[in-house]
Amino acid sequence: MNNVDRTVPTYSGWAYDLHPTVGAAAAIIVAAQYGRPTHVLVTTPLLAVLTGLGVTAGYHRLFAHHAFATFRSVERTLMILGCIASCAPFFWIATHLAHHRHSDRDGDPHSPHIWAGRPLGIFRGCWHSYFEWLHSYGYGYQASTIRELTCRPDLVWIDRHWFLFYLAGLAIPGLVGFVVGGTTYDALIGFLCSAFRRPPDAVCGQHRLPAVGHPPL
Repeated sequence: MNNVDRTVPTYSGWAYDLHPTVGAAAAIIVAAQYGRPTHVLVTTPLLAVLTGLGVTAGYHRLFAHHAFATFRSVERTLMILGCIASCAPFFWIATHLAHHRHSDRDGDPHSPHIWAGRPLGIFRGCWHSYFEWLHSYGYGYQASTIRELTCRPDLVWIDRHWFLFYLAGLAIPGLVGFVVGGTTYDALIGFLCSAFRRPPDAVCGQHRLPAVGHPPL
C-alpha cells in the first residue's frame, strides 16, 4: 500500500483471524461435550448483531461512506462496537476507502484479481483477498484519507484503545456466564462462544468481502 503514514500493531492480525477460527472450533468441541447453557444462546447472537452493526452501519456506511448522520454519542457507540468485533477502526475505514479508489486495480489492498502489478488466478486470488493481503501489505494506512476522523479527539482515543475494547468484548460473555451460571464452565463456554459473534462481520469485513463480492472468475 503506497504512502502509508500510520500503522496499527501486528497483533491486529491475530485478533482478525486467530480468535474467530480457533475460538469457534474450541467452542463447538466443548459445547458438544458438556452442553450449551441458556446464557450462551442469548449472548452469542446478541453480540453478533451488535458488533455487526458496529462494522456495517458504523465503519462502513457512516464513517467510510457518510451514508447518514447521527449524534456523536451514537458515532462513538458504533465505533466501539466495531472495535469489539476485532477491527481497528481507522485502519478498517482507510483501507476500505483505498479499495474503492482502486477497485480491482493495482493499489486495491485486497483485490482478488491483482496484487503488486501481478494478475492472480482463481485460487490465489481467493486466498489473497480473504487472508494473505493483510499479511502482505502489513498494517499501514493513509491517515490523510480519513482526516475528518483523525481531527476528532474522541474518535482518536477510541482508535488508540481499540484493542482494549476488543479484549473487553471477549471478557463480557465469560463474565455474564459466571454471574448467571456461577461456575467456571459457564465462564469458559461464554468466553469461547464469543468467537461466534464474528461471522456477520467476517462476511462484511474489508478483508472478507472481496472474495464474495469480487470473485476472481
